Amino acid sequence: MRKNQGLALLVSIAMLAGLLAIVAALAAQQEAVSRQRINRMDLSNAKIMAQAGVAFALATLSQQSANATTQNDQWNQIGGQPTQPGSLRYDDAGGTFRIQILDANSLIDINTVTQAQLQNLPLTSAQVDSLLDWREPGTTARADGAKDDFYTALPNPYLTRLGRFYSVEDLLLVDNWVPQTLYDTAQDLGSSVSLTSGNSNTQPTLDTLLTTDSLSPNTNPQGQTKININSTNFTAQQLEQRGIPPFIANAIFARKPITSLSQIFTLPGVGGQTANAILDQVTTQPGSEAEGLLDLNTVTLPVLNTVPNMTPDIATAIINQQQTGFTGLTGLLSLSAGTQSALQNLVDYFCVASDTFIVRVQGTTGNTHYDLQATIQIQNGKVQVTSEKECEFPDMPVRWGWYQVTNDTVLVDPSQVVTNQ
Repeated sequence: MRKNQGLALLVSIAMLAGLLAIVAALAAQQEAVSRQRINRMDLSNAKIMAQAGVAFALATLSQQSANATTQNDQWNQIGGQPTQPGSLRYDDAGGTFRIQILDANSLIDINTVTQAQLQNLPLTSAQVDSLLDWREPGTTARADGAKDDFYTALPNPYLTRLGRFYSVEDLLLVDNWVPQTLYDTAQDLGSSVSLTSGNSNTQPTLDTLLTTDSLSPNTNPQGQTKININSTNFTAQQLEQRGIPPFIANAIFARKPITSLSQIFTLPGVGGQTANAILDQVTTQPGSEAEGLLDLNTVTLPVLNTVPNMTPDIATAIINQQQTGFTGLTGLLSLSAGTQSALQNLVDYFCVASDTFIVRVQGTTGNTHYDLQATIQIQNGKVQVTSEKECEFPDMPVRWGWYQVTNDTVLVDPSQVVTNQ
């Protein structure tokens, strides 16, 4: 009898232990489900905060001047002082966001960049040729490039774009371009190219120097569209009406097509006020907006160092002048650095105002972050978001070079990025 009672007690204890284990498992499962729900809510709220940052940028840029884009503009201050990007935190009931706004015309536009400028980047000849082959029409590849016959033979075949890049990440579709090309520094890639002084940790990565959209007003100081001297409708009288002396206007007309403004400066009699008038009134691009020009007021030293024929003294003079600002391209010719001829050879690369801005924003709720990059364009006085993407890496503030990020912070391995190649 006692044996039966003891056995029953053991069975009861075992059953109770089993029930307790089930209850504990259910509680743990419920806790995990609850934690997942909270994490999803935090991520959703962090995304909302990032979107709030973009809306904040839209409101800020709605006040932007069309005549000049300077470092003293409000858009350049809301992320903290230019030397401390991302240092300000904006609080809201759902969380916080940190933000940085960049002038897209301070970056290199891969849809318009020339071969000569690409060769000043830490790239191989194969990477340069393949990029140009990807965006340009035709079926014949450059010596080190690639066209459809290469891409259609891949295990996962696709066609060459033969047109615009939609995003910087599109470069990972291009032959010879891998994540390390975009996301590692030149020194990490074994390149001797240095775009700025300092050790390898201070060198920018290519993804922070490139863009696919950079439009600037193609207008004179009065807001009129500049005269396109390559237009079929172009006449010398149009230039005369804008203050260009008749003999120079006729000389320009006789020389067309003219692919660069620097060619005009070789004409007899072009100098002084006439040179200034040409820079104010003349363009080689059609339309009221120009693409791919670098803003003298915001371009950084690493990007300046990629411009063909740029010298260290001219680059330094441009950076120093940014403190007071350039009001027109004539300011470039007024720099004390370099010869007048050297400065004239650079005018085709620059502008002084931008219609395109890049917004980098991190939204935060609790310990959850959401990193977002958006492109904003100003056209006909209307400010709008033209593209938006979630960022690839969990260490975006490090990659963006935001304030309080130390130089010895290790970047996430770019091999984590999945490519379509």
